[in-house]
Order: sequence, then C-alpha cells, then structure tokens
Amino acid sequence: MLSVDYSGPIALACDDSKLHPSLQVVWDNSANSNVLVGSTLNKAVLVANPEELEKLLVELEDEVATKVRTAQ
Repeated sequence: MLSVDYSGPIALACDDSKLHPSLQVVWDNSANSNVLVGSTLNKAVLVANPEELEKLLVELEDEVATKVRTAQ
C-alpha cells in the first residue's frame, strides 16, 4: 500500500457527459412535450417532430463528430 503524508482536503470529480453517449427523445410531463436529452447543453431541447428526429439520429448514428468542422 502506498502512503502519503498529507492531511488536507481531498476532492473527487466526474465528467458525466461521458455517461450519456447518445441523444434520446423522452416525454417531459412538466413541459407536456417531447424533449431531446443527452447533449452537453445542460438542458433539454423541445422536439416538434420526434419521429423525424429519431429517423435522423438512426441515419447519422455511425457518423463521427469532430471538434472543428471545415466548410466544404
């Protein structure tokens, strides 16, 4: 066992954005609407047409996102 001579505070952090690798449409009772969750926006996004969004998500699920996209 490793021992260190330290008696100060200790903190633990977690990046939970990695816990939600996909976007999902769910029903929000409080908003009485479908919402998109799982993004890094830290808020739900209202969805007008969940069927069309689901089709788009399935169509693009194998695409890899990059941090910077160049104009074509």
